Amino acid sequence: MQVYFGMICDVKPGFARVNLSTYGITTPWLPILKTSTIHCIKSSQFEINEQVACLLDEHCSNGLIMGAIHNNRDLPDPNEERGISRNIYSDGAILEYDSNTGNLSVLITQNIKLKSVSIEIVGEGTVNISATKLKVDGDLEVAGQINAQKIASEGDVVANQISLLTHTHIGVQPGTGISGIPQ
Repeated sequence: MQVYFGMICDVKPGFARVNLSTYGITTPWLPILKTSTIHCIKSSQFEINEQVACLLDEHCSNGLIMGAIHNNRDLPDPNEERGISRNIYSDGAILEYDSNTGNLSVLITQNIKLKSVSIEIVGEGTVNISATKLKVDGDLEVAGQINAQKIASEGDVVANQISLLTHTHIGVQPGTGISGIPQ
């Protein structure tokens, strides 16, 4: 077995073909070395013309693709640092975990979708959500005080079983008198 360098020329899940232009050979479908194939499958296909290193037999017909390597066109991440794991995607999205600080950063260029039976977010301090509009589809339950600069409702507001739209008052007095509490 010997190490060869070439360019990806065809891909399918788990396999790729490599053009070894120096030798005038295109390999058959070769398996791609993965970190795990059972409990935690990581999936990402090579791009066509991505440079890779292969471990092949003397006929370049049997072996595996060990992984992609940087070159003059596909440069390494200039912000690469010890203790930081970063995935940078072609659309500008970045997923980064810094084990030096314990911070997880996610920059997504379009939409994020979380789907689960239940999602729990726990913060030791303040959890900030900043958006032009925050939409909640479903019942909203708050187990604490709500501090708001403005509250608007298109429907009724009910507190202690008293409707803001249909409640009545006792002790109503004409003129400048003050009515009693709502019922």
